[in-house]
Amino acid sequence: VFRDESAHMDFAFSVVETVRAEEPDLFDDQLADDVRRMLAEAVEAETAFAEDLLQGGVSGMTVADMRSYLEHVA
Repeated sequence: VFRDESAHMDFAFSVVETVRAEEPDLFDDQLADDVRRMLAEAVEAETAFAEDLLQGGVSGMTVADMRSYLEHVA
């Protein structure tokens, strides 16, 4: 699963680099703010999912650990 997700992420970064090279004016402060907002929403959604998933507990992982990880990778 990790390898598959890594491939998707590499592809997405490649697309962003291509668009940035072809349309640099699109990458302004408004876009940066929009991306930060979307990432914050994604972290909240994933944290809510983790809270549901980890209700019974998982050895070595708390919801706080999951939130910390999600914020790091976002």
